[in-house]
Amino acid sequence: MPVLEVESLEYKYPTGVSALGGVSLAIEPGERVALLGPNGAGKSTLILHLNGILLCQQGEVRVDGDRVEKRNLAEVRRKVGLVFPNPDDQLFMATVAEDVAFGPRNMGLDEDEVDRRVGRALEAVGLPGFEERMPYHLSTGEKKRASIATVLVMEPDVMVLDEPAAGLDPRGRKGLIELLKGLPCALLVATHDLAMAREVCSRVLILDGGKLAADGPVDDVLADTELLLEHGLA
Repeated sequence: MPVLEVESLEYKYPTGVSALGGVSLAIEPGERVALLGPNGAGKSTLILHLNGILLCQQGEVRVDGDRVEKRNLAEVRRKVGLVFPNPDDQLFMATVAEDVAFGPRNMGLDEDEVDRRVGRALEAVGLPGFEERMPYHLSTGEKKRASIATVLVMEPDVMVLDEPAAGLDPRGRKGLIELLKGLPCALLVATHDLAMAREVCSRVLILDGGKLAADGPVDDVLADTELLLEHGLA
């Protein structure tokens, strides 16, 4: 069973402008998928549906076969973790440890389990020993890693990252790519960075005008210069 399914998803803004026009896709457990498209293509709107920040107007989103609805949002958000483009939108507590512990504590886990998960998540993102650091004192790359830890600590089935390389210098970008390649869960990575898509993902989706324009193996899609030009990606 796919871990994440989108079927005939449509969404219109309150102004009546269509953002998504019948998008369908599925992501298998452990799969790494890049989501490409020009600005205004609907990528962020799609992403916000995947863990119920936006609820479906038409169509369905299913996580492990269960339709995303108000009744199951807590479980959906545990299984589908969202990493925002700006880490300052994700880090809001006094210390890194408190930020990473926020989700597990809200799940009602005991403190020993919370501490275990926090330590393991920080180790996984290369930030051991950062527990008592203040998030606003971190570099941009460190903030990105801490943001990923706040999601990884929930042990998600899918991690959805919106422009994860934004604002990173070459060293930070390289480190992020290595981190993403080592994560144990399925990934959906929305990015303009075609080289990152090639290094991290095995499959590419192109979204343009609220519709899927392509879905295929990363090497095939990124080798199609005409396709990339048509959708503002080259």
